[in-house]
Amino acid sequence: MSSEALIKLERAEDLAKLEKVARDAGIGYKVIDRLKKEYTLKSSKYYLGSDELYRETLYFIRQYPEYVRILQEPMAGSSAGNQDGIGSGHRVSRPTEMQAINRAELNHRVNIIDKAIRVVSMDYRDGVWNHVIYQAKYTEDEIFFYANINTWKLWTQRFVYEVAVQRGHGPLIEQLRRR
Repeated sequence: MSSEALIKLERAEDLAKLEKVARDAGIGYKVIDRLKKEYTLKSSKYYLGSDELYRETLYFIRQYPEYVRILQEPMAGSSAGNQDGIGSGHRVSRPTEMQAINRAELNHRVNIIDKAIRVVSMDYRDGVWNHVIYQAKYTEDEIFFYANINTWKLWTQRFVYEVAVQRGHGPLIEQLRRR
């Protein structure tokens, strides 16, 4: 299992220090000059208030296929061993219960995204979905040729905004907009 972390460095000398620490620890790394700028209309009523929150919400949405794949897998039965905790000196182990809780959380995430995509007009739904989930480019994929790029960007932003609101970020969005 690999994990990634993005670190924004303020000074060039910090990069040298970070590279040394990573090398000493045997951690692989990749230097990226800049993150891809996700397009967001700052004057739109669907503006999230910050590019970082917009990007975080996009990444949340892009995990949708993985959520669905996990939910389609059958739940594994409980593992062998002492499950009641009697005489073991340990807490009660409940792997099936934990799986159910995790599946409920994934179900909740899928429902948020499913509900949010419904705000997008049927004419644009497939295109917005392909752009957000699979990162299809507005200028290269034939699915986008029947509407102006600004129309696609507006519907995409509305979808991302709706997901953020459904996740409970409404008050944060209002606060960020006031800055």
